[in-house]
Amino acid sequence: HSSRTAISNTASICHMAVGGYLDNIDTSPSGAQKKVFVIEKPEDLLEFLGQDDRLCVVKVWAKWCKTCKQFDVRWRKLAHQEGDKRDAKGNILEPGRARFAEIEFT
Repeated sequence: HSSRTAISNTASICHMAVGGYLDNIDTSPSGAQKKVFVIEKPEDLLEFLGQDDRLCVVKVWAKWCKTCKQFDVRWRKLAHQEGDKRDAKGNILEPGRARFAEIEFT
């Protein structure tokens, strides 16, 4: 139970820290896909962090966390605005200012 409280508190802090910024993001469709890297094991995190020198933004979330679900919309907007633009095959068309990943807390 304390782990769930910690995750919920962390999600709330993240929401407060970037919430105002995310409200002003243009999310109009550009035709290009954005990708959020899914981290499933420690090696995935190391691979993600070692890809290049850009800012890495990692979201930790849980299916049962209501705050996480609410924050996800804003998170996706930020990834769409600032992340890599990709084609349908996943190739990078234009590098973004930051790279995005997520870890599901189970």
